[in-house]
Amino acid sequence: MIKISHVSKSFVSDTQTVEALRDVSLTIEDGQILGIIGFSGAGKSTLLRMINALEVPDRGYVELDGYRLGDYAENDLRKVRKRIGMIFQQFNLLESRTVYENIAIPLRLNHMPAEQIAARVEELLAFVGLDGKKDAYPWQLSGGQKQRVGIARALAVNPEILLCDEATSALDPDTTESILQLLAQINQQLGITIILVTHQIQVVQRICNRVAVMENGRIVEYGAVLDVFGNPQRPITQRFVRTVIPDVLPESLVAELQQEEREYKLLKLRFQGEVAKENILYRMNRRIPVESSVLFAAVTELQHVVLGIFIVKLIGSEQSLAAATAYLDNHKVAWQEVAV
Repeated sequence: MIKISHVSKSFVSDTQTVEALRDVSLTIEDGQILGIIGFSGAGKSTLLRMINALEVPDRGYVELDGYRLGDYAENDLRKVRKRIGMIFQQFNLLESRTVYENIAIPLRLNHMPAEQIAARVEELLAFVGLDGKKDAYPWQLSGGQKQRVGIARALAVNPEILLCDEATSALDPDTTESILQLLAQINQQLGITIILVTHQIQVVQRICNRVAVMENGRIVEYGAVLDVFGNPQRPITQRFVRTVIPDVLPESLVAELQQEEREYKLLKLRFQGEVAKENILYRMNRRIPVESSVLFAAVTELQHVVLGIFIVKLIGSEQSLAAATAYLDNHKVAWQEVAV
């Protein structure tokens, strides 16, 4: 388990002091895939580098399995870092070395015998889907293949944690999907905890089970991806989520609603799990004298759970509208009134 407690970090230049992290606390359980998302300068990478002590807090501390990283002597800290692999946006491969030699670097640094190195590299090449590429040089590889080499190198010494700093940002969508599939496979088959720093909300949506949203050096929203995406609370989170689950009505439709003379409510409904498969609106219309009109609908799947977001206009008497919202409550449909 990784525990980050009240961590703050500032960087001082000749002209200014930048507070990269401000009183950040976070607990990451073993086996999780955590996405840390935010815009440039939010503090994501600084937070990630705290986990392997490449950055040291000004205040607060980081614990790994109950031991504070700041309490380790330098030699012991090197041993701790061997439990933590890291992959980068720009791959960080040695261009003058073959794929085999790049993957073998951490193994040689660990003084592993040559025969074991050869066996381990071949095993890793097969695992990341690069059979037959051991003698190739990085300049002969695609971006996705380079990242697979970086992942294989990070896995070489059997880490317990994998840190990914914008690992898919330089890749096209299809290649990104293949790398995310590989990371999910690493988590499921090897049980490795993965922390992903990204500004791509689709990455979080695709494989993460927890998400931390950062802004100005703070974590402003944190929780299960399903909960955060289904009901984002902070404006920055809403901006990110709307790129994958849009819920803003067109201006022309808003103008029409503002001219509506009849009594109505505009509701945003959240159908989750088994509730999303039921015909609740149909049954509600049959039981309650309201006229319903679906103005927007989006259905997605998060953590293998179906999530539906609908914006519905309900027209009827005050009594009927109250009965409709009570019906939604009774059938476990989360709703909130939308103003136009």
